[in-house]
Amino acid sequence: MTETRARLTFLGTGTSQGVPMIACDCPVCMSTDPRDKRSRAAAMVDMGGIRTVIDAGPDFRHQMLREKVRHIDAILLTHNHKDHTGGLDDLRAFNYFEHKDSHIYCEPYVLESLKGEYPYCFSENKYPGVPEWRIHLIENEDHLRIDTHYNDPILVWEPGHGYVHQGNCGPVEEKHIDVTPIRVYHNRGGRYPILGYRFAQIVYLTDVVEFPDSQWHKLEGAEYITINCVKIGSPHYSHFCLEEAIDFAKKACDKAGIQHCYLTHLSHAMGKYTDLAERLSSENRSYEGRPLSILPAYDGLVLE
Repeated sequence: MTETRARLTFLGTGTSQGVPMIACDCPVCMSTDPRDKRSRAAAMVDMGGIRTVIDAGPDFRHQMLREKVRHIDAILLTHNHKDHTGGLDDLRAFNYFEHKDSHIYCEPYVLESLKGEYPYCFSENKYPGVPEWRIHLIENEDHLRIDTHYNDPILVWEPGHGYVHQGNCGPVEEKHIDVTPIRVYHNRGGRYPILGYRFAQIVYLTDVVEFPDSQWHKLEGAEYITINCVKIGSPHYSHFCLEEAIDFAKKACDKAGIQHCYLTHLSHAMGKYTDLAERLSSENRSYEGRPLSILPAYDGLVLE
């Protein structure tokens, strides 16, 4: 791995319906603590001069405005569920102000899903103003390179017609980062493969319910890991419950030496932030000779 460190901002830490949920008046959804306002799960990683956003769900616009984001080099998708792709249309704002295509990295099956979800973005005769994307397929499960796309064409807006590509943006500082994809599964029994990602010292996993033994080596030496968790008690069919998430954090500490775990993709069933943090405090102790910290993440939290 490169010696360059990553800085991760949790853009969203909520499950597919977010917190508060529509029409719910439970104590969590009614909480005034800003850490209990959980938009759909996503993250932003700054590393080596490149800014990557992991997933763009229905809250993408709100998240970009909240964090005052004015530039993105790449969108990296974990899978094709709506709560992770539903905000991609809003990339057109970056097209307009940055005068270039938005670069999206995803697996082939995710691309096919996007064609069905956003057919107007792939039309031969595009409606004026639709998002301009450039898709990069992830076909190597062991390595991914994200770069600054040297000499990208310039997007020029022609009223009544839409965007046209003219020339290129000229010489820019060429940068790249190396990212490690991590193959995980969204359903029990090894069904529905999706991707997590490692950026230097930070591992970002979401929507995981099975983690193959073949992937543990990709976590070695990392300092932080995120893990999805949607409920307390009995197992969920497509996400870790709290007990499973804690067990996974202990394995990550034992097998890979990771000492800091943050829970994300949290539903209102997980309780308030303060209560969950207190409950997890009993797990924040030495494990197999190493200190282990497990905490809930919240929107806007930064790891670096």
